[in-house]
Formats: sequence, C-alpha cells, structure tokens
Amino acid sequence: MRPFNARQLALAGLVAFLTLGPFDGVEAQDKQELERIERQIETQRQERQILDSERRALDKGVSSLRRNLIRAARTAQEHEAVLSRLEDKLPELEEESKIRSAALQERRRQMTGTLAALERLSRNPPQALLLSDAAPVNIVRNAILLRAALPTLQARAAALKNELSEIQSIRTELDSRRQEIKVASRTLAFEQSRLNALMGHRAVERRRMLQQSESVNARLAALNRKAQSLRELFSNFAKEKRDEDAARTGKETSPKQQSTTEQPSRQAGPIARNPARGSMTLPARGRVVERFGQDTGTGSSAKGATFRTRYRAQVVAPFDGKVVFAGPFKGYGQILIIQHGDAYHTLLAGMRRVDATLGQRLLAGEPIGVMGTQEDGARLYVEVRRKGQPVNPLPWFTAANNKVRG
Repeated sequence: MRPFNARQLALAGLVAFLTLGPFDGVEAQDKQELERIERQIETQRQERQILDSERRALDKGVSSLRRNLIRAARTAQEHEAVLSRLEDKLPELEEESKIRSAALQERRRQMTGTLAALERLSRNPPQALLLSDAAPVNIVRNAILLRAALPTLQARAAALKNELSEIQSIRTELDSRRQEIKVASRTLAFEQSRLNALMGHRAVERRRMLQQSESVNARLAALNRKAQSLRELFSNFAKEKRDEDAARTGKETSPKQQSTTEQPSRQAGPIARNPARGSMTLPARGRVVERFGQDTGTGSSAKGATFRTRYRAQVVAPFDGKVVFAGPFKGYGQILIIQHGDAYHTLLAGMRRVDATLGQRLLAGEPIGVMGTQEDGARLYVEVRRKGQPVNPLPWFTAANNKVRG
C-alpha cells in the first residue's frame, strides 16, 4: 500500500475536524435555541389564553351594559310619552275651565235682576200688597209673575251650583295633573341622568374594544367626499358591502388563513338579518308632522317621515345593525346611517347629540342620540331605504309603536 503523502494527511485531518468538533457545537446551540423558542411560544400561548379569558369577560360585561342601556332608553321614552300625554291634557283642562268660568259669569249676570225682584218681594209680603195703593190688577199680575219666576230661579240656582262644583273639579284635576307633570319630569330627569352615566361607561368600553375606528373613519370620509347625493352615498355603501362579502368569502375558503386568524368577537360578526315590516322600533316618541311622499313645499316629495319630539328626547336604534355613516352631510346636517342585513339602511337626522360611532354594532332599542331643545325644533327625520331606494318608513315600525300621535 502506498504511504499517505502530506497533502492527503492534511485533507483527512480537516475532514475529521469538520465532522466531529464544530458540528457537535452547532447542534447543541440549535437545540438550546429551539428550546428557548418553544418556551416563548408556551408563554405566549398562556398569555393568549389569559387575554381570551379577559376578552370573553369583557364581552359579557359589554353585553350586560348594552341590555341595561336598552332598558334605560325604553324607560326614558315611556316617561317621555307619559309626560307628553299629561302636557297635552293640561291645555284642554285649562280651556274648559275658562269656558265654564265665562258661562258662570253669564249665569250670575242673568240672575241679578231676578234676585233683586225676589228681594223686593221679601220686603213686601202679600198682606202688605193688599194695603198698597196699586191697582188690584197690577198686584195680581206681579204676584203671578213672581210665582212663575220662582221655579226658573230655583233651576238656575241649581245649575249655578253644578257649574261651581264642576269648575272646582276641573281646578282640582288641573292641580293634580300639574303635580303629576312635576313627578314625571323629575323621574324623566333621573332616567336621563342614569342613561347618560351608562353611556359614559359604554364610551369607555367602546374605546377599549374598537381600535379599527381610524381606518373605518378614513374609508367613510372618502365615501363622503366622493358622494354628491344620498343616492350615490348609498350606492357606495352597497359596493363596500359587496367588497367586504367577497373578502370574507375568500377568508372562509382559505384553511391557512383560518388557522392563523383570530376568531372575531361578537361585535365584529356579520350584520344582522334584514328587518321585516312591522319589526322595527320607533326611534323616538313624538307626533308625525310630515309623512312619506308628502309635498315638502320645495317642489319635491318627502323621502321619509318627520317626527316632532319632546325636547331632549331619547333616540334609539330601530333595528340591529352597523353604523356605516355618522357626521354631517350636504343639506341634512348631522346624520346617522345604520345598515341592516344586506339590503336595508335607516337614516336619522335632526339629533342634537349623536352617541353612536362609525363601525359600531347596534342592537334594536340601543340609545344612539338625543334630540335638541324646543328652540332647535326637536324634529327627527327618519328614512328607510331598501337597496338604496327610499320606502315609506311608518309600516316598518311595530304596531305598538305605530300609535303615533298625528
């Protein structure tokens, strides 16, 4: 066998060095790094479980808060309705009191002459009349007239007594109604205060849970800039909805995307079902002053209904949905648009304060704003649109709420 030369020996030593020494060290380092990464993964997994638990608890708290808000808003609206009925009744009672008082004064005037005649008769009894210088015919005529007047006088006196009694009853009822109005006003103020406190809590929770508002704001602000009319604005909403549905469908059909995407919370779920006729909650209690299709006096017909409400009346969401627009819009002032299902929107305008925000999910009856003072007009404009086209909103509200004055 040929002896190894120096070059071959050097090559063999290098191979031995590479296969034994350095690779053993690298493998150990890789193993330690892998263990460190696995520990980090486990730590993050535990933190994720804690965060998920906190999120679920927060979701429960928010759900409870929203139910309390809905109950408080409903109670406030009920007290508004009671107060409005009492205030409507008060002018009727006051007017009736004035009419009865005027009638009473007229009866008193009519009886003045008859009472004077009776007083004279009481001063001249029949025996005295026989001894007077008057002609017998006149004496008999006067006696007959006075005797005939007596039943009429008695009837008028009884009617006068009844009038006095009725007027007293009306005044008593007026005092009672005024007292009821004071109590109802205090109760309403308390409910509004409690509702405002709940709204403050909800605002805090909303800031913690809705972190995507900036992107939503930017997108909807862009829509507003592009839209020249409500028709175009609703068309933009429809396009946004189609794009979102397409994106959601793509995510649902991608197993890889599903495995790496966090499960959305209930607030980020799909928009509620389409409303049915008669299923919506009336946004505010009040009187209809302009109906759908009515001539507005500007050469066009009303595309919605306008309600005259109490000042500072509570406004609630008419149906489950998502706020897709909140802010000023050309010719409408501050408006709020809520998307219901995939084909319906409601538009509300005229509120002094809007409590809902862009992208917010709403439940039917959840408070969304407050009307202005009487000086502001306190008129709420409501539109219902199906596939972008306005429809008569009144048939969409529940039968109980349809007992709208006016």
